[in-house]
Amino acid sequence: MNTTDSALEAQLTWQVGDFATLLTIKEHGITPLPLFSPLVKDFFSAWSELLSTCQPALPDLRALGFFLRRRALEHMQQDYEDLAQRSLGVGVVFHSSPSNVPTNFAYSFVMGLLAGNCNLVRLPKKPFPQVDMICAQLNELLSREEFAALQPYCLFFSCASTPEALGPLSAMSKARVIFGGDDNIRKLHSYPLPPAGRDLAFADRYSLAVLNAATYNAAAESDQVRLAQSFFQDTYLNDQNACSSPAAVVWVGTKEGCTQAATVFWQKLHEHLHTQPYALQARPSLSKLEQVMVAAAENEVGTLEVAAGSDEVVTRVQLHTAKFSLQRYKGNSGLFYELAVKSLEEITPLISADCQSLLYYGFSGDELRDMVVSKRLVGIDRIVPIGQALRFTPVWDGVDMIAALSRQVSVL
Repeated sequence: MNTTDSALEAQLTWQVGDFATLLTIKEHGITPLPLFSPLVKDFFSAWSELLSTCQPALPDLRALGFFLRRRALEHMQQDYEDLAQRSLGVGVVFHSSPSNVPTNFAYSFVMGLLAGNCNLVRLPKKPFPQVDMICAQLNELLSREEFAALQPYCLFFSCASTPEALGPLSAMSKARVIFGGDDNIRKLHSYPLPPAGRDLAFADRYSLAVLNAATYNAAAESDQVRLAQSFFQDTYLNDQNACSSPAAVVWVGTKEGCTQAATVFWQKLHEHLHTQPYALQARPSLSKLEQVMVAAAENEVGTLEVAAGSDEVVTRVQLHTAKFSLQRYKGNSGLFYELAVKSLEEITPLISADCQSLLYYGFSGDELRDMVVSKRLVGIDRIVPIGQALRFTPVWDGVDMIAALSRQVSVL
């Protein structure tokens, strides 16, 4: 083992796998798997069963288990039947995940393994019980005889952002998957991949929700309650740390209709919050106020104002114009910008190239997609109903991860 390898070994703290396996892969490579390998599907199906037993207090683990059900995998595979006949994994993939979303690293790993790759997964810096539980479950599964062959394809570790770690890991990888923030992406890009390597970078972005006020006002109270619950899942379950969690709520309709809808909507959300074990800490509460003050100071007088009824848990900031940078001023832990417009077309100034997801209620997804295409908007890669913001799919930020992490063998 040379000096570079010794320095790398000192940087890595292992949760799944070990350095000896990593060194073997570095020196001798690894055979790629086919897309949606039967062994991989069996592995994920068994993992799904373990995840389904997780305590209700960790709903993100249950959601991951639901995503990995055999039926869900087979449905997903249907979109790749043609590609799978002529493709293999690219080889070694290095995954770097954000520190503020507990299960993002797991979804990135799933995409890499379904695409047939060996996965070097850097775990979040922040400690989460979800991370420990996932790694314990993976170790239990990989210890089973039927899944032992997958051990070298599943390597999970923690490491600091040092040249001794990031340089060698990048150099041995055929592809790299980097989930924000922007500074982390820039830093990792400074460490080169092999000349033919591929970078999939998912940068820091923002999302917004658009609601039809007339439809909401006409809805039964039970539907209004369910919508509040769905909105809670999109936002408070991860303190709006995911790029897909909405930073703004836009009401479409008459002035009176929007006011009526907003009053009821936020009341229902407050009522739901009283039933949840959500506790806002002092620092996030202060950060929200700081963010609002910065937004007020850097925009023209009259651009925004804190809405009546706001508190430390639900902080509403009313916008009086759509010419506002949500990417610049977005916050978390219950900070929502709010705007009322007469028509859908009026929301376009809010949508920049950094806009990821458009959540909706009272509209059809096709209607919204037609708007994005016809207006040639530079942003919005996902259009999903409220309640589905955190739902992961292989196509993320407009990139098909499974296709991008596989190698097509063409025949002329």
